[in-house]
Amino acid sequence: MSLDALQAEHWRLASGHFRTLQDLPREQWTTAISALELDEAVRRCLEQLIDASEGSGPVDGVLRVDQAPEPGALTGGRCGDWTLEHELGRGGMAVVYAARRSVGGAEQMAALKLLPPGSVWNEQFRREQAALARLEHPNIARFLDAGIREDGSPWLAMERIDGQRLDRALQGQSPRQIIRMALPIIDAVALAHRHLIIHRDLKPGNVIVDASGRPRLLDFGIAKLLSDSAEQTPTRLFTPEYAAPEQLRGEPISTATDVCGLGGLVHHLLTGKAPRNHAGERQHTALSGIANRDLRNIVDKSLRERPGDRYPTAEALAADLQRWLEDRPVAATPDNRRYRLRKWLRRNRGTAAAGISLVVVLLAGAAATAWQAREAALQARTVAAQNRVLTSLLASPQTVSKGRLVTVVDVLADAPALIDREMPRASVERASLLSTLGKTLNQIGSASLAADLFARAVADYQQLGLEHDVAALSARLGHAAALIERGDVPAGEQVLDVVERQAEQSLAADHPIHAGIALHRYLAQRHQGAVPAAEALDALLAIGSRIRWTGSDAEGQYRCGTLQALVDRGRFDLAAEQALALRSRALEQWGGRHRYSLCAFEAGVTALSRSGRKQEALALAREGEQIASAWLGDDDATVFGLRNALANLLQETGDHEAAIRLHEQQLARRDQVPGLRAHDRMTPAQGLAVAYLESGEYARAEPLQREVVSDLTQALGPSAPATLMAVANLAELLLFDDRPQAAEALAEQAWSGLRAALGDAHPVTSFARSILGGVRAAQGETKAALELLEGTPEALAAAFGPEDVNVINAKAWQAQALAAAGDRSRARDLADQALQWRLARLGGEHPRTRASQLLRKSLGDG
Repeated sequence: MSLDALQAEHWRLASGHFRTLQDLPREQWTTAISALELDEAVRRCLEQLIDASEGSGPVDGVLRVDQAPEPGALTGGRCGDWTLEHELGRGGMAVVYAARRSVGGAEQMAALKLLPPGSVWNEQFRREQAALARLEHPNIARFLDAGIREDGSPWLAMERIDGQRLDRALQGQSPRQIIRMALPIIDAVALAHRHLIIHRDLKPGNVIVDASGRPRLLDFGIAKLLSDSAEQTPTRLFTPEYAAPEQLRGEPISTATDVCGLGGLVHHLLTGKAPRNHAGERQHTALSGIANRDLRNIVDKSLRERPGDRYPTAEALAADLQRWLEDRPVAATPDNRRYRLRKWLRRNRGTAAAGISLVVVLLAGAAATAWQAREAALQARTVAAQNRVLTSLLASPQTVSKGRLVTVVDVLADAPALIDREMPRASVERASLLSTLGKTLNQIGSASLAADLFARAVADYQQLGLEHDVAALSARLGHAAALIERGDVPAGEQVLDVVERQAEQSLAADHPIHAGIALHRYLAQRHQGAVPAAEALDALLAIGSRIRWTGSDAEGQYRCGTLQALVDRGRFDLAAEQALALRSRALEQWGGRHRYSLCAFEAGVTALSRSGRKQEALALAREGEQIASAWLGDDDATVFGLRNALANLLQETGDHEAAIRLHEQQLARRDQVPGLRAHDRMTPAQGLAVAYLESGEYARAEPLQREVVSDLTQALGPSAPATLMAVANLAELLLFDDRPQAAEALAEQAWSGLRAALGDAHPVTSFARSILGGVRAAQGETKAALELLEGTPEALAAAFGPEDVNVINAKAWQAQALAAAGDRSRARDLADQALQWRLARLGGEHPRTRASQLLRKSLGDG
C-alpha cells in the first residue's frame, strides 16, 4: 500500500528542502525553515525527516521508524519487481518483509528491508548499491536489488537466509568451536573493507547459521561507503549495545569501528552478554566470563575506547585469534619470556615428555621466543601498514570534495606510492593487497595500473620463495590478463607461458587456474584482431568440462569468456543456449546487478540475433539495458554496448526510425563513456550507417561507413575481422547504389580476408561471399556469380534464420544471375521470395523493392 500522489509530492518537496538544509550550519535551520513558508503537510514531513536523521542525543540518533506502517499493512504491495509477503520483523532501523519476484521464469525469495523516508539520498544510494553488488563472499548474504518507493522510503533486497542466529546456534559450544565459527565472519568483514565498505552494525542478530552450518553475515545493506568524503557527517545506524565509542559520540567511523563490532560479537558469543548496556555504557565486568587470559585480552583489545588502540585491521584480529587456536603467543597479551616459554611447552608437550633435558627445552624455548617475537612484530607492523595504506587512500585529496563523483580509480591512483611508503618490505600481506587492488582495477577498465600492481605482487612472492603458491600463480595470471587487456599481447603471452609451466608442476589437472590460462590464451589471439581457430575453441570448451570449480568468480569468468568465443566462431545456437542458461543461473544466484548477469545478457542478445531469433533478442536486450542502466548509469561501457545492440535489433525488426534515433544518441554520447575500445566507439557509427542503408538513404550512409572503415583500419589493422566486415558493408552499400565497379575491389578484399581469418564455413565469410556474388551478377559475370552464390543463401539461412535480410539479398542476387543464365524458372521463384519480403519489410517505395519489382517483371509469368 503506497502513498497517494499528493502525499508522495509532499515527501518529495520535503526531501528537497532537507537537502538544502544540509548545506547550512545547524543553528541557521530554524530561520531557513521559517523563510520557506511551507504548506503544513510539507512542514510535517520535513520535521519528521529532521527528527529521524538527528534525534535528541547520541544514542537517540538511531533512525526511528515511529512512522512505519502497521504490521502487515504493506503485504501484497510492491517494491520495484518485488511483491511483499509477510513481515519478518522490525527494529530501530527498518521493517523487514519476506519478498518474492520472478526472474527468468524462476521464483526468487528475498528479505526486503524498508528504511524510513528520506534516510538516504538518491545519489548516495546508487553508489552504495553498486558497491554492495561487488561483495562476493561465501559468508555474506548477497545483495540482490534496491530502490526508493514513491513516498521516499529506500528499500534493499538481500538474499534470504533461513537458519538460527549465531549465538543460539553456538550455545553450549567450547571457546575453540566459537572462535572457529567467528573466523569466517571476520574474513567476510575484511573483504568488505578491501572494497572500501564498512558494516557498522555487527551483532549476533546479524549473523545467521544456515542449514549447512555456514555462518552468513546480514545487513551490509546499511553500509557506509568509505569512499564518501571524510568530512561528511555520518548517518547513525547502529545498535548501542554493540556500537563503537565513536559511533555513540557521533564521530566519523572507519574500519576500526567494525573491529570493535567484531570484538563485541565475539564477546557476546563467549559470555552470553553484550559488551555495553542499552545506554551504550561499557560493561567491563562481563569480560571476567572469559576464562582464558589470552582470549580475554584479544576481546578487550578489540573493544578499546580509542580506535588506534584496537587491532589495526580485521585481518590482524583474525591473525591473533588464529594464534590463540594454535597455542601461540598473541599480540594482545604483554610479552615476556616466561609467557612465550609456557606457550612453546604447551605446543610441544610430546617433546618435553620424551625426556629432553631442561637445558635443551630452555634453549629451544629461547630460540622459539626470539623467532616468534620477530614474527609477531613483523605481523603487527605489516597489518598496521595495510591499515595506513587504506586510511591514506581514503583521506587523500582524490577522495575529498572536488565538485564531482569520485571513482574507484581516483581513490586508488595513489596506491603504489602509498604501499611503497607504508609497506617497504616484501610480505605475503603486501603481495595480497597488491593483487586485490590489481584485480579491482582490471575489472573496472584500468588495465595499465592493474598490470603494474600485479607485477609487483609477483615480485614479492618470488622474493619470499613462494612463486609456486596458488596465490602467486593467481597474481601472475592476473598480470597476464591485465597486459593483454591493455594491448601488450606478446608480453601477456610470455607471462602465460610461465604460469602454465608452474601450474603443470604444482597444481592438479582439475584446478581452475588451468581454465583461466586457456581462456586468456584465447583472448590474447582475439585482442590481436584475429578470431582464433575452431580448434582453439574446442580446446577451451574441453578444459572447462574437467575443472573442479570451487568458486563463482573463476567459473563465471570462464563461462563469460567461452560465450564470447562461441559467438566469435559463429556457433550462435550453442552460444544462445548457454547464454540463456547462464542468465537464469546468474539472476537466481546474484540478481541482475552482477557482472556475470550482464555478460549473459550481452552474449545472449548477440547469439539470439544472429541465429534469427530477433524478437527474443530484442526482449533480452531491453531487459538487460534496463537492469544495467539502473545499476551502472548512462556513462558505462556495458550499458553503451547493450544500447548499441538494442538499436541494431530495432533496425532488424523493422523499427527504422527508433533505431536511427538511438544510434544518433549513442554516437553523440560515446565521448562521455570511459574505457571504450576503438571497435566499441565505432559501433554506433556502423549501426547508424546500416540503418540508413536499410532505409534506402545511401547518400547518408556512405560517409559514415567510410569513416568506420578508416577508423577500424587504423585501430585494428586492415586484416582484422571487424575491419573486413566494415569493408563488406561498404561494398554492399555501393552495390545497392548501382556502383558495382566501385564495390568490386572492396568485396574481393572482404571475402579473401575473412576466408583467411575465419574460414570458409563461418557465417560472416558467407555474408562477404554473397556480396561479391552480387557484384559479379551486376557486372554481367554470370558464371562467376553463380559459382559464388550457389548454396550461399542456404548457408546464411542456417546461421541467421530464413527471414534474415542477408538471406533475402543473396536470393535476389542469385535470381539476377539465374535470369542472365536463362534459368527463368528458378530465377522467378527466388525473385518472388525476395519481392514479397521486401514489400512486407521495406515497403513499395524502397529502392531495393523497386529493383525486385523490375527484375520480377522482366521474368514474366512463365
